[in-house]
Amino acid sequence: MGNNKAGWITVDKGVRYKEHPTRKHGIRPDKYFSLRYQVNGESCESGLGWSSEGWKKEKAVAKRLELIENAKAGDGVKTLKQTRKKTGRRKAGDGEPKQDR
Repeated sequence: MGNNKAGWITVDKGVRYKEHPTRKHGIRPDKYFSLRYQVNGESCESGLGWSSEGWKKEKAVAKRLELIENAKAGDGVKTLKQTRKKTGRRKAGDGEPKQDR
């Protein structure tokens, strides 16, 4: 669909990816997917993950719609940050989980 100067390529409304310059997924460059949406009038942007980790356009679109529906209904998680907090998972590359004090 569209390109912008930062290298992001929009593939659907609120879903975009950026190709890594050296990292490969098979013979193609690995893609990092990101979501953009609004919750209670505030813009949110969340990184999903790499295509080598299983993220695809269709899966990203479905995740975005799920988050928007949760925000409209007022129940469930409304952001990926809340999802990670609830499941105890962290983004790739974050290292060891932080210890509670």
